[in-house]
This record gives sequence, structure tokens and C-alpha cells, in this order.
Amino acid sequence: MRHSRHFSLDEANQALAHVVPLLARLKDLHTTTVPLSARLEAFWRRLDAGERVLEEIAALQRELDAQSQEAGEILRRCEEIGCVVRDVQTGLVDFPSRAEDAEFYLCWHLGEDAIHSWHGVDEGLAGRKPLSSRPGHILH
Repeated sequence: MRHSRHFSLDEANQALAHVVPLLARLKDLHTTTVPLSARLEAFWRRLDAGERVLEEIAALQRELDAQSQEAGEILRRCEEIGCVVRDVQTGLVDFPSRAEDAEFYLCWHLGEDAIHSWHGVDEGLAGRKPLSSRPGHILH
């Protein structure tokens, strides 16, 4: 796995000040997009049934497009910071890190006060381990 930036634990925890509001907004957008999409689908069915709902469809589509654009911008900003957004609903984020020749992720999700976990690059969420279990060379 190649990343342009690798974080120390301290750097990743400091980056959370920028990441937390971005992920909170991204989660809010996701929460509102799901029902909007369902409403849009319902309007399309009504249109198929002959109802005149094109204005409603256009308005909902504009709203969804704006939310999609904002979500894309948030994801770009997270990428610029250097973190990897894994799950929008839970706000799961990985911070690439490296110690000696080993690459791994410092793992955090929305609601945690700081980074408390890490996992190998091939392990994902299921492989989360507490920082206290990390090898001695994975410090700061």
C-alpha cells in the first residue's frame, strides 16, 4: 500500500481536529441522502403512473446533487489531510503510518476521543488492536 503521507501517532491525533468536523458533516449528509433518494424514487414511480411531478423530481435531484458535491469535497479534503475514510456511517478513518519497514494504519472512528487502535494494512476493522498491544517500534 503506497501513501503520500505517513502519520506518527501524535500527528494523527492532531489531525483529528480537522477530521472530526469533516466526518461529522459527511455522516449528516449520508443520513439525509438516504431518505431523499427514497423520496426521489417514489416521485419517479408517480411520474411513471402519469402524475405531473417533474418539478418535485428536479428539486430533489438538485438537492441530492448539491449534497453529493459537498460529500465529494469533504472526501477530497480528507485525502489532502492524508487520512483514508473507510466508512461514512460510522466515521471510520485510517491514518497510514510506518515504523521501520512496516506499514500499518492508526485506526479511529467518530466518537472516539483519540486514536486508540491500529491494524495491519491487510487486516481492516476486524484486525483492530489496542495501541497498547502494538510492537515496541510503533510509538510516536
